[in-house]
Amino acid sequence: MEMAFQFGLPILFLLLGNFLPRIKPNYFFGVRTPWALESPDNWRLTHRFAGRLWVIVSIVYVVLVIALGDRISEAAFWAYLAAIIIPPFVYSWWIFEKSKKQVNQ
Repeated sequence: MEMAFQFGLPILFLLLGNFLPRIKPNYFFGVRTPWALESPDNWRLTHRFAGRLWVIVSIVYVVLVIALGDRISEAAFWAYLAAIIIPPFVYSWWIFEKSKKQVNQ
C-alpha cells in the first residue's frame, strides 16, 4: 500500500501539472497565494511555473521509486512534497515583489 501511495501521488501531480497552466484564477484549485489571487499576471506565471515543476519533479520521483523500490525512504517522499509546494509559493511572492518595484519606479 505504501508503494502504491508513493507511486500514485506523483502520477496524480504529474497529470495535474499538465493542466495547471490552463486553470483560470479561482479560490478552489491551484497555487492560491494572496499575490496570485490578486493579479491575473501573477496567477498565470505562477501556474505555468508550477505546472512545469510538478511534471519534472514527479517524473524524477517516479523514476526513483521504480529504480529503488522499497529502499526509497519516507524522507525522499517529504522532500518531493516540499519540492512541489515551496518553489511555486516563493516564485509567486518573487513576482509580486518584482511587480511592486516596477510600480514604484
